[in-house]
Amino acid sequence: MATRATLERAQEAEELLHAAEVDLAAGREQPGALKAWDAAVIAVKAVAEPRGWDCDGWGEINAAVKKLEKESGVKGLTSGLGTADALRTQGEYGLMYEGDGVEVDFPRVQQFVAQMLDLAAPDRPKKVVPEKARLARELMENVHYDFGDGKGEKGSENMWQAVSGALQAVAEERRWRCGTVAEMREVAAALARETGDCRFVGGFAVAETYFANFAPEFFSDEHDDYARPLVRRFVIRVLHLVT
Repeated sequence: MATRATLERAQEAEELLHAAEVDLAAGREQPGALKAWDAAVIAVKAVAEPRGWDCDGWGEINAAVKKLEKESGVKGLTSGLGTADALRTQGEYGLMYEGDGVEVDFPRVQQFVAQMLDLAAPDRPKKVVPEKARLARELMENVHYDFGDGKGEKGSENMWQAVSGALQAVAEERRWRCGTVAEMREVAAALARETGDCRFVGGFAVAETYFANFAPEFFSDEHDDYARPLVRRFVIRVLHLVT
């Protein structure tokens, strides 16, 4: 049974991670990156402190994670911390990624924090993520590699599926129809009215360009450099509304 102090650490880490997601959805990548790093550090401390391990500096944090990876048998903890540290470096020096870097790294940090908190407080209440929302996040990560490998058509398909999956996840909670492109467009408009944020409408309009990109005869990456980050932020905004 986790102690009260550990549960408070876990809650603090989850709240910071949530705040980071809000910043990233709003395009505030630098503060979002720093909050993601802070969440990772607090998650490590939630596990390390009950064991009497010091975690005041990078060396101690890194050593603690290595010990935890060996002790627990959970693979990927060390690399997850490395990804969080990369976000910290980017955030501290203002050298934010261009394109999809944060899009790929932030979900990895989310996974790392979840793994650490599972070790710290496995009996804590957990938010159940709808399958469509989880899949949308995975597809957005795949998009980075698809475009990086020159598979623009596949990347466009994954991008659109991430958009539609995110919209369907939030629409199902509200009992809205969301099976066709027209219904998805209306969901985006309804979210704009609900939140007062017109970027839901604009984001979906940009996302629709990827719907036409599946077929080789229509594929174009002419505006991809600016369009893909806009769609990424749209997906994050939508998923942020999934309760």
